[in-house]
Amino acid sequence: MKTQIIFYIIALSIRILLFYNQSRGNYLEIAFLDVGQGDSVLITTPLKKRVLIDGGEGFTADRLLDSYFPLNNCHLDVLALTHPHADHIEGLNRVLDHCKVDFIIFNPVEYDSYLYDNWLSKVSELENSGKSKVFNCVDGDVIKIDGITFHCIWPTPEALEKGFSNINNASLTVFLDYGDFEAFLSGDAETGVLEIIKKRLNGGAFWFIDYPLEVYKASHHGAENGFVKGLWIKLNPGVTVVSVGEDNKFGHPSQDVIDFFTAKKCTDFFGSDKLCNLPAAKKGLVKRTDMDGTVKIRYNLSKYEHN
Repeated sequence: MKTQIIFYIIALSIRILLFYNQSRGNYLEIAFLDVGQGDSVLITTPLKKRVLIDGGEGFTADRLLDSYFPLNNCHLDVLALTHPHADHIEGLNRVLDHCKVDFIIFNPVEYDSYLYDNWLSKVSELENSGKSKVFNCVDGDVIKIDGITFHCIWPTPEALEKGFSNINNASLTVFLDYGDFEAFLSGDAETGVLEIIKKRLNGGAFWFIDYPLEVYKASHHGAENGFVKGLWIKLNPGVTVVSVGEDNKFGHPSQDVIDFFTAKKCTDFFGSDKLCNLPAAKKGLVKRTDMDGTVKIRYNLSKYEHN
């Protein structure tokens, strides 16, 4: 018994020390959590507020959050659901059971799923009890926290009202903007939606972007139907992140898409020597959760790093 107590104290001390070390520094961190086949993005603001977007399948996201909160004292300032597919929503249902959540962001859609029904029930209970505030986020809406701005750019109110035959295209899509740092987060939005965003981008709609973009999360786990070359070329990201499970049954990511991201001879893909001057095309920097585990990107208003 004495040995067990000593071991517990040592383990607790190590955990508190790790939490203290990761809490130091005045930076933004975006962690693309390794939740297997699914999406889960944990954003930590410079003042250590937490924003969780999606939760993957199963309980992995809930377990990974333990390393961010000592003594299982989980507190999320914002929790957001992009769309109600299982590999985005199941983990969030678990998180709602274990974490205090101040604000819940999602757009209600018509979708038949027991996981989504469970989500709606939990969210309604939290809202009615006053424990959480619930908001929608559609094109034109803005969320600000600790100097970080989330620009919601999809869905539009009109698209939301009309409904979606393909629920991937209901995905909440945002640009995160912090100083000269921007990230594009699009859930599982497919090519039709991404083409709309590309058209608006080329028309100068997103004035807040300082090109080139720092981080691009590949939509729909790097699938071919979640990639529009013209959008990626215009954004010209320094780092492209693919959140995907190893040897998944869907065959994600598309090898053609990965080859495009990592092309060494960019003329093979761009078809123009002029476009070979793109920094991202030269670097071909892509991170994959199935190969790299959790991908963390940090930025402190002067530089950013990734691992």
